[in-house]
Amino acid sequence: MSGTSLSGLFKRIIRHSWIVIGLFFGAFAQADQAYIWQRAWSPELALAIRAQSPHLTGFRVLAAQLKSGDAALAPDTKSIPALSLWILPKIQFQAFSGLSGHALQPVIRIPGSAPALSAAKLLSVIEHVQTEFANAGKPISRVEIDFDCAESKLAAYAALLERTRSGLKRKILLDITALPAWRHAPDLPTLRNAADRVTLQVHAVSAPKLGLFDPRMAENWIREWAKTSVKPFDIALPAYGAKLLFDAKGVVIGVEHEAELASAHVSAQELKTSPQGVLALLEVLKARPVKQLGEIIWFRLPLESDQRAWSPATLRAVILRESLRARVTTVALKNDAGGYDLRIVNSGNIPGSAPLRIAIQSRCQGEGIGTYQFTQHVLITKQSMELRPNRAMTIAWMRCEPGFEPLKLR
Repeated sequence: MSGTSLSGLFKRIIRHSWIVIGLFFGAFAQADQAYIWQRAWSPELALAIRAQSPHLTGFRVLAAQLKSGDAALAPDTKSIPALSLWILPKIQFQAFSGLSGHALQPVIRIPGSAPALSAAKLLSVIEHVQTEFANAGKPISRVEIDFDCAESKLAAYAALLERTRSGLKRKILLDITALPAWRHAPDLPTLRNAADRVTLQVHAVSAPKLGLFDPRMAENWIREWAKTSVKPFDIALPAYGAKLLFDAKGVVIGVEHEAELASAHVSAQELKTSPQGVLALLEVLKARPVKQLGEIIWFRLPLESDQRAWSPATLRAVILRESLRARVTTVALKNDAGGYDLRIVNSGNIPGSAPLRIAIQSRCQGEGIGTYQFTQHVLITKQSMELRPNRAMTIAWMRCEPGFEPLKLR
């Protein structure tokens, strides 16, 4: 064999070796999906799908939600159309056109803990969703059921899944969302066997004192779940905030996300999810992997206009495991009146605190805007404010003597 042939052979061996190595490491690469939980589809949501799609392998879309937990208990009667019990978002499937290789999975949400569910009602909505996705050119192979079942009723839930599966006209896989509270329930193995795949939700608003998410508790839940699970499972991580509404007895009577509720309440509490805390959990899971752990499912896909959910820039940074930093700066921009507009800008990837005090050149005069006041060459506010990533806010206008600008270098 000639030297040229040997050289070519070695090159081919090296090239194929790198392909094998790439496939090996690719098998262990973390995949991320996101829940689309918005009921109302908007152009902004379509833009969010496009913007985040390069960093995601798929989307889990809210396709139906039971109007109330009690409705599931009603006996099947011909006088009540089965689909009338469900909220059915009008999914704009064109938002997914052109996306290559992204999985699309519908989610059926059943709130509340009901002691029994009608397989006929569940079948009706699953078949409706199957038809809707198929007609849009997005045939589905699996559906996820998000049901907050009581621990004592998990066996009944498993039986519901089996009855539903046997009644399907077109076979698909039935996945479920699981709660950490189920991990010690005696009937959990029965439910696991009935479900094709499980997504363990490690965030909740049920315990205000614990917040929405605790990274150490979430890690414990994940590892405990893995010890008793022979099947791979996914985990749902939070990318949102919420406002809890309480009555006079301190009982939660409502949960606000982005839409304000009209519920009369006595007090309220804001709950936030720390991006640093979630990233810390991901780093721990990377350092000490969980063998059965599958994908990360983010709840939920955020919009730029959201106020409580993470900024899209924050979600992207956490997915890519980037360093998290706020970069809040004050800039002076010339305006049409011959003066300056003072703005604070956050060019980082997490929220940052607005400055409480900004020194102004002595050759400048002006007026604060909003909570900022200008006095004795200082722009000052007593109100702490957070500025979201990629946001800017005008806080004052200034007019300076020729040759001077408002901001002191320091």
